[in-house]
Amino acid sequence: MQIDFNLASGPPGIPMRLLQDAGAMDLPIVGGNSVPFPESVASTITLRIWWPGYLQYSRRMTMRKASSLLMRSELAVAVSEVYKDFIEEAREDPKNLGQSKWRVGRGHITVNDLILLRMFKVSQGSWQADVQLETD
Repeated sequence: MQIDFNLASGPPGIPMRLLQDAGAMDLPIVGGNSVPFPESVASTITLRIWWPGYLQYSRRMTMRKASSLLMRSELAVAVSEVYKDFIEEAREDPKNLGQSKWRVGRGHITVNDLILLRMFKVSQGSWQADVQLETD
């Protein structure tokens, strides 16, 4: 299963810098108000991040609100928050030096440099996001 993230116009993906903004829920995300998961999805999933030169990172994400599953726009914001947490934690951990091209943290790659393209299921309850570096 794959979930794509796109704005109504422009290139594929959603810049994570926009998802970090207070107005992220108002972005014109294709299918933003739709629920991208079947009703049978677990109430939590694990998002895994494999970043060159860093230890595997995983974070549990809640997929359900009080009365329904997360909408695509809410999921995009939640994924960007996990990437923000990963970058903040990785730059503080001396075991994570990263390859110089892929180093994260101040002066290197931040969540604002990433574009969220899609999310895909890698195993039962385990998902991975496909991101790319934003180039100006």
